[in-house]
Amino acid sequence: MNILQNNPYRLLGVYSNSPTRERLANLNRMKAFLKVGKQVAFPLDLQQYLPAVIRTEAMIAEADAKLTLPKDQIYYAQFWFVRSTPLDDVAFNHLFAGEIAKAEKIWFKKDCGSSLQNRIVCALMRSNYDSAIDCAEALYGNAQYCSQFVTSITDSGGGLNITDLAFSFLDAVCDEVGASKILPLIKNTAWKKHVGEKAIKPLIDSIQ
Repeated sequence: MNILQNNPYRLLGVYSNSPTRERLANLNRMKAFLKVGKQVAFPLDLQQYLPAVIRTEAMIAEADAKLTLPKDQIYYAQFWFVRSTPLDDVAFNHLFAGEIAKAEKIWFKKDCGSSLQNRIVCALMRSNYDSAIDCAEALYGNAQYCSQFVTSITDSGGGLNITDLAFSFLDAVCDEVGASKILPLIKNTAWKKHVGEKAIKPLIDSIQ
C-alpha cells in the first residue's frame, strides 16, 4: 500500500509517537548524508516487508511538512507503527529481525491501543485485509484503546472523534484496495453502510 510505503513517519525513520526531537535529529542526519550523495537507512525502513526507500531532500522536506498539523499526524499514524509499551519493544526486536509472525504473536498477548494499531499495520503489509479490519474494529470500537492510540500521537487529539477516525481509516484502505474487496470483511453495521455507499457510488456515477 502506498500509504505505508510512502508514509511520512517511515520516510523520517520514526514511530508515529516518537518525540519531535527524534524526528528532527533524523531529518538533519538525512540532509547531511544527502548533501554528500549518500543514503541513510533506519530500522523502520522495514525493507524486509516494504519496497526500499530512496530518499531525496525534496521527499524528506515534504514528509516533514505533512506532519505539521495534529489531524495529519493522526491520519498518517493510522497507517504506521507506534511504540508505547514494553511488549512493543519486544515485538519490534522480532520485526526488525525479519520475524513478523513472532512480532504479531507478542502483540496478540494483550489488546491495547498500540498492540492493535501495530497488528493493523502488520496485516496491511502482508495484504491480510481480513485481519486488518478485525483489529481496526477492535481498536476503533473501544473508546479506551482508541484514546490510548490518539493521545500517544498528540495530546490535542486533532479535534477528531472515533467515528471520524474509523471512516478516515476505511476511506484510505478502500481507495487503495477497493471498497468492493473490503465490504465483505466488515462486521460493524455503521462501517458496512459507509463502505457500501463507497462501493455503490462508482456504479451510480456510471449510470448517470
